[in-house]
Amino acid sequence: MSEPTTFTPPPSTHWPSSNFVLAAGTATFQPSTRKVLIIQDTSRTRPGTPRESCLWFLPRGRKDVGESIEACAVRETLEEAGYAATLLHTPHVTLQPRGTGTSASTPHTEAFHLQALPHILRRPRRLPEKLDDLRLYVAFWFLCTIPADAMRAADYGAHFVGAHERGYDSELVEVGEAVRLLSGGRLEYREEEGGEGGVVERATGRGVGWQDVEAGWAGGVEALVVARGWGVVKRAMEGEWVDVEGGAAGP
Repeated sequence: MSEPTTFTPPPSTHWPSSNFVLAAGTATFQPSTRKVLIIQDTSRTRPGTPRESCLWFLPRGRKDVGESIEACAVRETLEEAGYAATLLHTPHVTLQPRGTGTSASTPHTEAFHLQALPHILRRPRRLPEKLDDLRLYVAFWFLCTIPADAMRAADYGAHFVGAHERGYDSELVEVGEAVRLLSGGRLEYREEEGGEGGVVERATGRGVGWQDVEAGWAGGVEALVVARGWGVVKRAMEGEWVDVEGGAAGP
């Protein structure tokens, strides 16, 4: 007999197209250097600010009308970070049904993580008074790679959309540093020899799983996406689904 539980699932919701927007982003790895692509918003950084106190994030943005969610993820990575990324085929767990002739070990490019954020689009901003005051921002996260010889686009910045992107500056950093920077120094990546590694709170050393991070803490969510994604990439490298020098390989 199962033990009684006090867990209450969140309520189901439904939204018209006027009240939600779909977005996509990537955790883009360079397997040859064991690095991942992150972005700093330099417009919000004062000279001398410690790196952990700067605003760092993964490339992400809203999809255009008629654009696939996968194409959006790759396009946003090129626009915001300046690198032409390739979706990574891996057999990571997904609840999407598999077609004939495939199995749980068949590599695929399905979304790796999902983030749903209700936000307010009222002017002036004030607390919502009814459900229609909210908009749901749904972001799909994908795993991508770039090859060892990848170079940032020579015209990086030329395709920024809006004033908020003018201070963006992308950088390839090691996975551990990315977790630390994305989380503002609150989380740390610990890689165990022969294992996938994991994320802990720097202050307490307590292990952190995806369910421990509030969806509204964007940096924490993205730090988890990087840490979990790197575990998948390592398995893909061991299974030879990834050409370490050339980047992503096909199924």
